[in-house]
Amino acid sequence: MNRLREHIEAITPITDEEFDYIKSFFTLKKVRKNQFLIHEGDEVKHEFLALDGIYKVFYVDESGKEHILQFAKKLVDV
Repeated sequence: MNRLREHIEAITPITDEEFDYIKSFFTLKKVRKNQFLIHEGDEVKHEFLALDGIYKVFYVDESGKEHILQFAKKLVDV
């Protein structure tokens, strides 16, 4: 959670109480290389913040061709 706070404070200073409130909305989730965050047909209930690594958003069309829509790179350097 320290990296999240550093990212926020690069934009605006916050108090400990404010950060305690903010972090109550976050859950740390570790994923392995080549692991999916969501699969086709899943209901997406969360947003994700990349703290490490590189993530891609893609879909595969009817002919089997992969189309990359977005890349996400780690959020902050620590």
